[in-house]
Amino acid sequence: MNRHITPYGYSALAFGPEIVADLLARLAQDVLTQPTGEDRFTPTEAIAHLADWEPIFQHRLRTGVTSDGAPVEVYDESVRAIEEGYATAQIQESIAKFRAERAKTLDYVKSLTEEQLAHTISHPELGPITISAYIWTMIGHDTYHIEQLVKVLPH
Repeated sequence: MNRHITPYGYSALAFGPEIVADLLARLAQDVLTQPTGEDRFTPTEAIAHLADWEPIFQHRLRTGVTSDGAPVEVYDESVRAIEEGYATAQIQESIAKFRAERAKTLDYVKSLTEEQLAHTISHPELGPITISAYIWTMIGHDTYHIEQLVKVLPH
């Protein structure tokens, strides 16, 4: 797998929170607490999830960089959503946290060398994955939730 993070990757990381904030501004208030599909988060929960998950991503990245091949913990997202109160989160606070934490992630990722990007974490569900590939997984995670928000935009 390509270990290199392209300028497009850095841009995708940077723009994730901005795209989510833009979509939020376009959503009707009445959809914010409605599930976006069967067994899917509401927009409020999805944005709280993105904000909550960013420090977890950071921890996993740092774990792999400092301890090549180290195992990382997996969380039950449904349980975490309840424990962390995603449903009652203040959506503007969630956006602000997501932006701030992603800025930290981006600064950290940009500081990594090619050697560090080749380090791995051992993810119980994904198996061994390089730091570089995990960064692309984070971008995919953003995209998954962006798609979720796009589906409930007014027509």
